[in-house]
Amino acid sequence: MIPPKLCHPSGTCSIASTRHQGLAPLVCCKRSPASKTRGAVGRLPLGLRSRSPARPPPPENHSGPSPNSRSDPESAFARTGTPGEPETTRSDTHTTAGIDVSKDHLDIATYPPGEPIRLPNTPDGCVALADRLAGVRLVTLEATGGYEAAAGAALHLAGVPVAVVNPRQARDFARVLGRHAKTDRVDAAVLAEFAARIDPTPARAPDPDREALAAVLTRRRQLLDMRVMEANRLRPDTPAAIRAGIADHLAWLDDRIATADRDLAAAIRRTPAWRTQDDLLRSIPGIGRVVSRTLVADLPELGTRPADQLVALAGLAPFADDSGGRTGGRHIRGGRGTVRRALYLAALSAARVAGPLRDFAQRLRARGKAAKVVLVAVARRVLVIANAVVRDGRPWEPTLAEAR
Repeated sequence: MIPPKLCHPSGTCSIASTRHQGLAPLVCCKRSPASKTRGAVGRLPLGLRSRSPARPPPPENHSGPSPNSRSDPESAFARTGTPGEPETTRSDTHTTAGIDVSKDHLDIATYPPGEPIRLPNTPDGCVALADRLAGVRLVTLEATGGYEAAAGAALHLAGVPVAVVNPRQARDFARVLGRHAKTDRVDAAVLAEFAARIDPTPARAPDPDREALAAVLTRRRQLLDMRVMEANRLRPDTPAAIRAGIADHLAWLDDRIATADRDLAAAIRRTPAWRTQDDLLRSIPGIGRVVSRTLVADLPELGTRPADQLVALAGLAPFADDSGGRTGGRHIRGGRGTVRRALYLAALSAARVAGPLRDFAQRLRARGKAAKVVLVAVARRVLVIANAVVRDGRPWEPTLAEAR
């Protein structure tokens, strides 16, 4: 083994003034003895000349790793308070919070990072959540199929701004931050930072009557799906006893669908604003009672937003796919599926009824557009017309559309 080189007696450090010709460790004798015990022994690559004095060692840290260190995946959740003090969630106008919602739990994180909290996803847990997050600037939740509704309602009642974001956006944001691990704690921390950096628009407070209308509409769709499945089971080779049971089930489903239709009609007529909106929408070719009620229940922004925003909300906005010299096709994606499906059905009818919308569809076909492209374009046009009709409070006028 090559012996280590020491500093020259004259005081000039051999690390800074000599070329190291081997792999011998270099020891600077001008450092304190304590520094030698802390690992001041290093190696220089073969033939490398150091042009500056050796960097002094970092100061000793007897208190453990820094809470802001990212070397540990869980370091973002380290304690930030003084030992012995009670642990609380930081709540002020500069703090944002993220909540990862599951069926049983609510995992809460704040940004700047504080102590993470887990609460049960129960009525009492939602009340405690609103108390803990009172005063934060913004809270971000992911849309989780309804499990986030109770927490969002509790925060709205407490006056806390809440933004509900697409889970895909939150996951993409986590990848941008380099956080590839996925746990409830990590997801909550990502949502808190998403709220601070992206600043999404807070959602409007939920309307209980509109939510009840949407629930009946959803149940009607479920009943229709079940009816289609049962009808498909009526094959010629089905035994008579089985056919009788399927027929009874189909009759029961028909009765429940009729009941849902009556409940929807009664709910629309009870609310003057909905009744007016329903009448305006049904003046447009292709929009019947089902499409109209879907727009009333699932698109409350109708008449209050620019047309391009509503088109994106409904998932009818075409997205470009170009790169360099390649021009890709335009495709639609995302948005509210129930609204998009309803408008597609409206487009099927509107493209066949004499009027400006059928003329529009025929012009697109004459230009060589595919059938589905034509129907999506008609659906988009129907939504733009519906938005203008509701915004202006005037029914559909074909003559005005032809003049334009």
